[in-house]
Amino acid sequence: MPRLLRACAQAIAPPTRLSPSAWAESNFYLSPEASAEPGLINLGRAPYQREMLNAVAETGIEDVVIMSSSQVGKSSMQLAVVGWLIDLHPGPIMWVAPTLEMAESTSKTRIAPMLRDSPVLTQKVASPNSRNSGNTLREKAFPGGQLTLVGSNSPAGLASRPIRVVVGDEVDRYDDSAGTEGDPVELVRKRTTTYWNRLHFWVSTPTIKDRSRIEKMWLVSDRRHFEVPCPHCGHRQDLKWDGVIYEGKGEINLSKQDVGEVFYRCENCAKDIPESAKTNLLNQGQWVARGTSNKVAGFHLNELYSPWKGWQDVARDYEAAKGDPLRMQVFVNTSLGLPYELDGQLKFPWENLEYRCEQSEYSAGQIPEGVLLLTAGVDIQGDRLECSVFGWGVGEECWLIRHEIIYGDPLQDDCWNDLELLLNHDYPHPLGGAIRVRKSAVDTGYHTQEVYRRGRNKPTWMLIKGVSGDRKLVSPATWQEINWMGKPIKRGVKLHSLGVDLLKQTLLGRCRVAMPGPKYLNLPKNVPQKYCQELAGSEVMMKKKNGATWRYVWQPVPGVRNEPLDCAVYAYAAAIFLGLTRFTDRHWEKMRNLLAVDLGDSRPNDPEKSLPESPPEKPKRKPRPPRRPFLGSYGGR
Repeated sequence: MPRLLRACAQAIAPPTRLSPSAWAESNFYLSPEASAEPGLINLGRAPYQREMLNAVAETGIEDVVIMSSSQVGKSSMQLAVVGWLIDLHPGPIMWVAPTLEMAESTSKTRIAPMLRDSPVLTQKVASPNSRNSGNTLREKAFPGGQLTLVGSNSPAGLASRPIRVVVGDEVDRYDDSAGTEGDPVELVRKRTTTYWNRLHFWVSTPTIKDRSRIEKMWLVSDRRHFEVPCPHCGHRQDLKWDGVIYEGKGEINLSKQDVGEVFYRCENCAKDIPESAKTNLLNQGQWVARGTSNKVAGFHLNELYSPWKGWQDVARDYEAAKGDPLRMQVFVNTSLGLPYELDGQLKFPWENLEYRCEQSEYSAGQIPEGVLLLTAGVDIQGDRLECSVFGWGVGEECWLIRHEIIYGDPLQDDCWNDLELLLNHDYPHPLGGAIRVRKSAVDTGYHTQEVYRRGRNKPTWMLIKGVSGDRKLVSPATWQEINWMGKPIKRGVKLHSLGVDLLKQTLLGRCRVAMPGPKYLNLPKNVPQKYCQELAGSEVMMKKKNGATWRYVWQPVPGVRNEPLDCAVYAYAAAIFLGLTRFTDRHWEKMRNLLAVDLGDSRPNDPEKSLPESPPEKPKRKPRPPRRPFLGSYGGR
């Protein structure tokens, strides 16, 4: 009887009034599959998480928006909120991931381990192995509600039932439309209309400025920043990248991994704060709202606050991203937690390229000392062939060696013979010996069958086909040639697909590097003005493609040809194929040592030996013995 009375008392007792942060510190266990620090969560490591968690229980708050970088504990906060709701405030919950596949992965790698390792949740949700447990891959049933996991691209899942709580994961990666139903964020909001205590918990790193969902949500919130006191003057401020100080910041650093000691300079007293003071800064920090909103709580945080990411590591990421717009966008989004500012139209001014020619110290056809690898790009036109030879050195610094236009009919031998002479030319190197083009990327978009025939048995040629859109820089080769019946030829030519949009963006982005050094584009003296105009002869627009997400769309500048840019892109792709992006200091030093031979040795250096060691070839298959001739059923008499 006493046990029965206690059970009845527990059944009718009101729920325990614990804040989300207090519940997490007592009941939420991090799993080894989802955290580098498994076990009971310790919010003392990241004190800023407490108010971010408790915001979901604030009176009148319907939306909690977290726009932040990576490495600040976003995933653990999402899981802690879900666990707190299951245990103390059950109801219908929906977890919305960018895609259905990501939702299923979240269920297996994050939700299931949390339910397994947190004892209070294990008692609420039955094991998936038990019969009629209600615990499936996309649904987790518990007393008083259920957790449903869907993808933003699944309109049926978003509009299937009324829900009280929405957990939006990486909302900036959602599709613009859930099928034909419209914006998935607004679609899922409609599911919570009937609940007076509805809650939306939105979390994401931002993407493009003015097109980022999480940025728009955060701008209409109360915009809270985590301010920490300066240990010297006590002035409170939020940590920004502009306040980070180290030797060589803002300059071209040849050794991008060596940034030295990193400090934070106070905006009030201008004294330097060492990283060793970060723990005390976080413990004394507090959230300060800079906006007004009664129903939306917004939080912004970057990696400078993260206890799992040092200031030196953030500085190294910045140094590695300088001069590369693609990497810089990743740094701004995932390290600073800010949307990347991108102009509606990107076009590099050709006048800056002409200025580089005036300041150059070498002439066309000469090999500067820093060049250790040569590649070429060949573009086919109806009445000519255009070829650019580029040199590459440490840090992916590049030099234009020459650009030639070979006039003639590409269907005749004369053009191709002249191209062979150009590609097989030996260039004297200042270190000694000679160097020649190691790989040539030849476009197959025009006179396709003729290019296939010419490049079939040339191992130094790389036949390519440009593909627009979000593609890899250089895709693996496939057998592409077809016969007159339209069927693939088994022993045809190898064709590589190039993501030309991404290659153009990367190459033109490096034209913005101001000082010679890593990723700088060098041009020789006396380059014609027309070449500079045509090298910058394409512009990129940010447009919506087929109503989907924003994409880069390249188009030529009106009235300007862009063959020099195409040739440069092809030469860059050939260098990537040879391993340019994977070369280390050891590889570059080996190339330099092989070139340092006696000046009297006229034999060209074999650059093949200067490339990284390739894996050993597989042993050839043992030939089969010849088959005996058929002699008939009577022994051949």
